[in-house]
Amino acid sequence: MKSVIVIGNARSGTSMTTGLLSILGVEMHQTPLKSASTKVIAQNPKGAFENVSFISLTTDMHKDYRSGDSQEKLTSKYDQRIKETIRKHERNPAWGFKSAVTAPFLPMFIRHTQNPYVVCVTRNLLHNAQSWQVQMKDVYGENISIDHALDVMSEQQYVMFEKLKEVTCPKHFITYEDIKKDAWKEAQKLAAFLKMPDPSKEKQVKEFIMPTYSTLNST
Repeated sequence: MKSVIVIGNARSGTSMTTGLLSILGVEMHQTPLKSASTKVIAQNPKGAFENVSFISLTTDMHKDYRSGDSQEKLTSKYDQRIKETIRKHERNPAWGFKSAVTAPFLPMFIRHTQNPYVVCVTRNLLHNAQSWQVQMKDVYGENISIDHALDVMSEQQYVMFEKLKEVTCPKHFITYEDIKKDAWKEAQKLAAFLKMPDPSKEKQVKEFIMPTYSTLNST
């Protein structure tokens, strides 16, 4: 069994990466977000590849984390729920999940995960911040300054890299820009990292990536 945890900032390319993993044969347990608005769907036209169970769990954890709860308190409150959520989903030879707010709790998830592999997604920080600005305006009606967006994205990225130092499982780094430039090359790197079988998925990968789509454009 291989368990794949995808981490990265919001609007950094985690959905695109998770889509590639799904094409390669990793069961990412995507749940159709039937209640999502057309604006949310427009932000991820090929799907967000998110599982409601993990999104709900990590969102709850992140709220408590942002309110100042200590690591000890978070562990006490969520350790069993993390374990139960993982156990419900690890039924395939290769499976995984992603959430934009997993990184601060990565060691907590690794503790309960069999044979974990971490895929870390990054993006040009300015473009990441600008894309988040667009999302906050289009989806939530909030006007976020670029200064604030850069502060949030840089802080989240710093926390992600610090938490990566705390875990010793295999790690793979991938960028939004490299996927857009040559998705098949990056998909092959992912397959090699995970030691996945090698049936050609080149056509599916190239059809999945939208070369002209930009998250920097408002809908």
